[in-house]
Amino acid sequence: MSAAFIDYFIPESSADVTGVDVKHARIGITVVFVIIFWAFLGGLLAIATGLYGSSIAMFLGIVVVGSAPFVLRSTGNLSLTGHLVLGPVFAVLLWTIYEGGGLYSSSTVWLPVLPLLASLFQGNRTARVWLAIVVFSFLGILGATLAGVPFPEISSQREADIQFGLGLVGVGVTSFVLLQLKDNIQSWLAGTLRQKEAETRAVLETAPDGILTVHIGGEILNANPAAGCIFERDPQQIIGRNIAELVTSLDAGALSRIVEGQTFGDTLEHCGQRESTGEFPLEIAFGRHEDRLVLVFRDITERKVVNEQLRSARDAAIEASQAKSEFLARMSHELRTPLNAVIGYSEMIQEDIGLMQEDEVDNVAAVTGFLPDVERIRSAGKHLLALVSDILELSKVEAGQMDVYIEEFDVVELVQDIENTLAPLAIKSGDTFRVQTAEGLGTMRSDATKVRQILYNLLSNAFKFTKDGEVSLRVFAPATTPRAIHFEIKDTGVGMSSEEIGRVFEAFAQADSSTTRQYGGTGLGLTITRHFCALLGGSIDVESTPGNGSLFRIRLAADMRPAPATPAVLPAEV
Repeated sequence: MSAAFIDYFIPESSADVTGVDVKHARIGITVVFVIIFWAFLGGLLAIATGLYGSSIAMFLGIVVVGSAPFVLRSTGNLSLTGHLVLGPVFAVLLWTIYEGGGLYSSSTVWLPVLPLLASLFQGNRTARVWLAIVVFSFLGILGATLAGVPFPEISSQREADIQFGLGLVGVGVTSFVLLQLKDNIQSWLAGTLRQKEAETRAVLETAPDGILTVHIGGEILNANPAAGCIFERDPQQIIGRNIAELVTSLDAGALSRIVEGQTFGDTLEHCGQRESTGEFPLEIAFGRHEDRLVLVFRDITERKVVNEQLRSARDAAIEASQAKSEFLARMSHELRTPLNAVIGYSEMIQEDIGLMQEDEVDNVAAVTGFLPDVERIRSAGKHLLALVSDILELSKVEAGQMDVYIEEFDVVELVQDIENTLAPLAIKSGDTFRVQTAEGLGTMRSDATKVRQILYNLLSNAFKFTKDGEVSLRVFAPATTPRAIHFEIKDTGVGMSSEEIGRVFEAFAQADSSTTRQYGGTGLGLTITRHFCALLGGSIDVESTPGNGSLFRIRLAADMRPAPATPAVLPAEV
């Protein structure tokens, strides 16, 4: 029979086309069509011999049994398909046995086929039930024959012999087909099992992890080569020993606790034992099958050493970073004082030369030539002071020495103050500066100095990277976050790529290396801004496209005071 025709009735939901259920279904469909073939021949022969009742029963049975493959295709239920085969076949056999003369009817030879069909469609348990039904049916027919129950008489012995012979041939062929097909599936299962065993053996022999099979009593039943390497013993010498000799922490009590309460698959650390080096750490995952435990383990000595080295290196780096930050934070006064003196004296020299020029002092031309150099000294000093201040400020934040001073201030007034301060910078860059504040902003309870510095840093950057464009500041308080004030700073400057955005908040980093050369700065402004936003209970993020400017969004807590504690409800006095 065509395999494609049979596979048409296999349910489409059967994803594993080589699975046992699929093979059972194929055998079942084949047997159904074999039964239909013999029932069709029997129906034709019944018509020829005048047994019209038997022929009608057989053709009705063909219709019902023929629907079984379609039911299997639509439901995927092999047991239901078996009911549609066994029930009609049994009913047709009982009727044809009665009409064919009882015990000596040709249909009686078909009854032993029913348990075979049941084992195919519904398993051995149902097959035993059908065997009992067949036995009782035989006994009932035998008893009825011995009791003299009148069965319809056979019109011709010759026709009866033909039917009986055809029945024997049909039973023989059908039984052979059933046994052959079941033998094929058993051979397939045996081959599949051998293949799985070979694959499992290959995995065990090549696995880098040690694998032991241990009886729940502690006896080692099997060991792979990796287990022998880890314990420095031949795998055959490991078999038969107690697991506690190799894993000292797995005594009888530990095994009992694992069997009773262990979540299998979890990894635990245990202590192994080697003759050469003594104890060493093991990482073991447990599995269980019936009365056996499967231990998959690896030597983690090197991992322990590496982890300890990494931990020591990390601790040393943290201590060094903290020492550096604390040193710089404490040196703020010492570093700023000489710079302020340099700047102050350069400004005093400039003022003195200016006064000498106004008073037309003799030989003033001799000192006037130093004015450009003095200006360079003052400018360089202020630039250096700004760099040192940024570094010291970041060091204070990293050292945890940055204090937050909470005060109440008007948001609009602070924004107006910043607008007035940065107006000259906007004019110098040729930029249009737009400020938009929402109504009803009210006051903030936060650190006004740090809020001002956050906005100053971002707006200064916007003017630095925008020439003859537009910079805008928008301030609002969304209804969705009533305890927060939002600031949006947008420019039409050079913009940044996604890679540049990823590192723009890192310390000593700018969008790219050319930025420092072209625009100057340490690259600490945005890092300090991000830290300040976190200190003030907020966050900062940025959107940007190269050539189309950038948009910075800042969210700050409107009230930095801790939320009032809910008063405890005291119990009523009794």
